[in-house]
Amino acid sequence: ATLALISVPGAYAGAEALKALHAGLHVMLFSDNVPVATEVELKTLARQRGLFVMGPDCGTAIVNGVPLGFANAVPRGRIGIAAASGTGLQEVTCHIAAAGEGISQAIGVGGRDLSDEVGGLMMERALAALAADPETAVACVIGKPPGAATLAKLEGWIAKLGKPCVAQFGGAPHVAATLEDAALAAVALARGTKPAPVEFTAPPGAIAQLVEDAVLPLRRNQRWVRGVYSGGTLAYEAIGILKARLADVAPGVTGGGKAHRVVDLGEDRFTVGRPHPMIDGTVRREWIEKEGADPETAVLLLDVVLGYGAHIDPAGEILPAIRAAKIAAETTGRHLAVVASVCGTEGDPQRRSAQVAALSAAGVIVMPSNAQAARLAALIAAKRP
Repeated sequence: ATLALISVPGAYAGAEALKALHAGLHVMLFSDNVPVATEVELKTLARQRGLFVMGPDCGTAIVNGVPLGFANAVPRGRIGIAAASGTGLQEVTCHIAAAGEGISQAIGVGGRDLSDEVGGLMMERALAALAADPETAVACVIGKPPGAATLAKLEGWIAKLGKPCVAQFGGAPHVAATLEDAALAAVALARGTKPAPVEFTAPPGAIAQLVEDAVLPLRRNQRWVRGVYSGGTLAYEAIGILKARLADVAPGVTGGGKAHRVVDLGEDRFTVGRPHPMIDGTVRREWIEKEGADPETAVLLLDVVLGYGAHIDPAGEILPAIRAAKIAAETTGRHLAVVASVCGTEGDPQRRSAQVAALSAAGVIVMPSNAQAARLAALIAAKRP
C-alpha cells in the first residue's frame, strides 16, 4: 500500500493521518470537522516527507485511474485536475467525459487548502505533479474562491506549469465562469480549439417554452428560488449565478434569509454525527419538504450527484420528498417548479440516464449542468406573475 484513505470522525482523523504519514503513506482524508491547525500540521509534515495529504473533507480523487471517495466512472485521458473542491471536481470530470475526453489525474486537496490559513500547501504540490506528469497535456484548477494572499501564489504556480491551464481564478491563462465552462475549455485546449462559454445547450425557443410552462401556473406570491444541495461547490456556483441575475439573494449557502437562498447540507455543521447527504438523504428530504411548504417558494433547485461512494439511487431517495412537496403545494392551489441537474456518467453504478429518467417522470425539469439549472431557475423567478 502507498495510500491510506481515512474516514473517521474529525476529532480522531488527525491522529490517524499522522500515523499514515509517519508510515510513509500518502493520505486521502475524507473526514470533515478537522481543525485547520491540524490540517496545516499534516500538510507541512507531508511536504517534508514528499507525500500528499488530500483533504480534510476531500470527497473525490482519481489517482492513476483509481477512483477514490465519490469519484465518477470516467475514462483515462490527457486532462489533469487539481481541485480544492469535491463536487466541483466531479462536475468537471463528468463534463469532460461527456465531451469525449479523459482524465490523467484528478487530485483533490480539500476545500480549505486555498484559504490563507492553509496557503495552498497541497495545491502547489498538486500542480507540480501535473506539470511533471507526461500523461497530462492540459491542467485544470478549480475550487472555492482563494484567500487574497493564496491567490497571488496560485497565479505564480499556474504560470510555471508550462502547460495550457484552465482555472476559475483571476490571472490564469483561461478563466472559466462556471464548472461546465471549465470542463469545455479544458477539452477545447486539449484539441487545439478556442474555448467558448455556454449559456444553454438547448435552443432559445426550447428554454423559453420551459420557462413559460413553469411560470404560467405560479401564483403571484410565489417568488423565491430555494436551493437544497448536497454538493458544496455546486451550491456556491448556484448562489453565484442567482446573485448575478436576481435581487434579494441571501449570501452564502447556509440556507438563511427569507428570499432566494441555497443551503449546502454537506457543510460540516450538518454532518456532525450523521453521514454526508450524498450517502444518506434524510436531512435533505426534510429540507425539500420544508422549502416546498413555504407558500412563497416558486422553484426548488436541486443537485443529484452520482459516484462510487454515493447512495445507490440518489434520485429515488429524494423523489418521495419532491412528490410530497408538489402534492402539498397542489392542495393549497399552488404549483411548485422543480429544477435539477444530475452530475454523473453512464458508467457510474447509478447510471446517469436512469437517474434523469426517474426525475423527469416525476415532473422535475432536468438540465444538462448545475450552471444551466441555476440559470433556468433564475429565469423562472424573474418572469413569475
